[in-house]
Amino acid sequence: MRMVWGVYFRRGNIFVPTVARAEAGYYLNIEPVAVVDVADFGGVLSAIQAAIERGNPAIPTPTRANFPKPVVPRYAGVKSWPQFARQSLYWSIEKAANEYRIVPGRPTPDGGWVDDEAHAKTLPPGTTAEGAAERMARIIQSAGKAATEHKA
Repeated sequence: MRMVWGVYFRRGNIFVPTVARAEAGYYLNIEPVAVVDVADFGGVLSAIQAAIERGNPAIPTPTRANFPKPVVPRYAGVKSWPQFARQSLYWSIEKAANEYRIVPGRPTPDGGWVDDEAHAKTLPPGTTAEGAAERMARIIQSAGKAATEHKA
């Protein structure tokens, strides 16, 4: 079974929501959401590891009438998903058949991301959840450093 986790970077912080799998088969960000300063490597690593350990909890498929608002923008202090998306970077960590991949998101005009397969990284066979979390934490820290240097 395929597992997916998302990691967002915005203005010096990372946001790591729990990613649930709706009965209909799609994934949805839910509580809890960890927010960590990107400079705190141990905190970033712990947040990503905790999300992976939670897995993808199964939830009932929401109806249109009760579809939840996105949870991550509230933690970033913004009012809408499009505003959050315009100001953020995104990566997913995927696990299928005991193989982890880290896939960056490429922004779309409608305020989201699509998988940037050209820059996806398949981790070596036998990589553990901890190893995948560490690799993702290093990628996030590198992006945070680059963003800080770009502003300077």
